[in-house]
Amino acid sequence: MTKHRFGAFENTDLELVLRSRGIRTVIMTGVATNVCVETTARQAFLKDYYVVFTRDCTATYTQAEHDTTLVNIDNYFGQVATSDDVIACWQQAPVLASAGRT
Repeated sequence: MTKHRFGAFENTDLELVLRSRGIRTVIMTGVATNVCVETTARQAFLKDYYVVFTRDCTATYTQAEHDTTLVNIDNYFGQVATSDDVIACWQQAPVLASAGRT
């Protein structure tokens, strides 16, 4: 999917693709943490997606800008996690699904 603005939901089919597949959670990765990734995370939150923002799979020009976005996301727009947290969660998904707890 090609995006032309900071946010990936802006003038793209992203929401259509996610909704048609029943996806309710988005995991944020990319560059730049405080611009494109943060904008997309905010858009997702406003569209009622559960936002997981990866601390170690996003990057920007300075550590201070990166850290500021992580605090902002964690306080208001989603949950900040590491890639290890995400992997551990995915590994638990089949166990939870078979137990009827998704």
